[in-house]
Amino acid sequence: GMDIAFSALETHAGKLLNTRDSWDMQNVYGDLNDHQYNVPGAAADLLYSLALDSEESRQAMVSVGAIPKLEFAIKATERRIESVRLRTWLGACQTLRQLKEAAKTAGKEAAHERAMQDHFCPYESQPPKVITNDIPFEP
Repeated sequence: GMDIAFSALETHAGKLLNTRDSWDMQNVYGDLNDHQYNVPGAAADLLYSLALDSEESRQAMVSVGAIPKLEFAIKATERRIESVRLRTWLGACQTLRQLKEAAKTAGKEAAHERAMQDHFCPYESQPPKVITNDIPFEP
């Protein structure tokens, strides 16, 4: 799962890459589909789920370069539409937060801290505001 998620971040963060044009008669990719296909956001969410698994998983993530890859995804999606940018940022920041102890163990605490600060990641979990029909709902 980790390799697939990192590949998706690297391939689709800057722009949704058209990977099906040559063979898919019902190709759904294109500029308008940023609203429907949020590949980097989904990849960041997947990495967050993997980071929740165990300390061993978090250490493996740090050892294969999760911190710079998550930073890349945040930077690369800065110019994308809000839904892509926000979901990627939230997922990447939540993942980075989970990697704190693993980064410390691996001697990458400074890189982790810099990533958290450079991208304005919250240090404590905050439940997301759910908005339906422009009316905020807070649990």
